Amino acid sequence: MDYFHAFESATDAANRAVGVPLQTRYDFILTPTLGMLPMPVERVPAFLGDEWARYTQFVLPVTFSRSPAISIPAGLHDGLPVGVQLVGRFAQEYELLDFAEELEKMPGFGFQRPPGLD
Repeated sequence: MDYFHAFESATDAANRAVGVPLQTRYDFILTPTLGMLPMPVERVPAFLGDEWARYTQFVLPVTFSRSPAISIPAGLHDGLPVGVQLVGRFAQEYELLDFAEELEKMPGFGFQRPPGLD
């Protein structure tokens, strides 16, 4: 029962943080995809550790709110790709994808090949 209570609590908090603002004030929300700068795979934090919570701080509330989201390439940091997360309204996936396509065409967004991978 504790698991279900925790899940319900997380879902309620996510809806207040993500779902309600999207339904009442915003068409989309733009956040970093990850809560830490990119790093080599061997340095990615251990699953469910304290650093992992920082790493996933932007994607978990969106997941629990059941809002559609997409990660868009947004440049490089020290040669590693950085992304932004675009979040849309519940059941409005087509609008999200249309806006993501527009955003990806803007300067600073879109795929950039990391140096040395030509």
